[in-house]
Amino acid sequence: MIERDDLRAAVAAGVVTEAQAARLTAMSEERRGIRAIMGPSDEPFELFRGLNEIFIVVGLTILYFGWLAVTGLTIFNNLGAAPVSVVGLSIVALFAIVAAAQYFTIIRRMV
Repeated sequence: MIERDDLRAAVAAGVVTEAQAARLTAMSEERRGIRAIMGPSDEPFELFRGLNEIFIVVGLTILYFGWLAVTGLTIFNNLGAAPVSVVGLSIVALFAIVAAAQYFTIIRRMV
């Protein structure tokens, strides 16, 4: 990458004009974006930069639905009802998890 000292030397040598050097500097700063301006302790807000965030959300969802299933089975057993609907929901959840895994790994290629 060309630094400001290199541009100043190029202007002094007559390789580029002052206006061209200024436009190059502006373009370089624009392309570098907001990350270069941010301090070392700042962190940009981004969602789903990689597959690890999705795994965390999927894991927490599985944990929540597992807790929900245990609670539901306990309520069903106390009421004397058959847990057929819980099995059906578990099968639907399994297909949803497989579909999400296919989407994020094959279609979006977030490996």
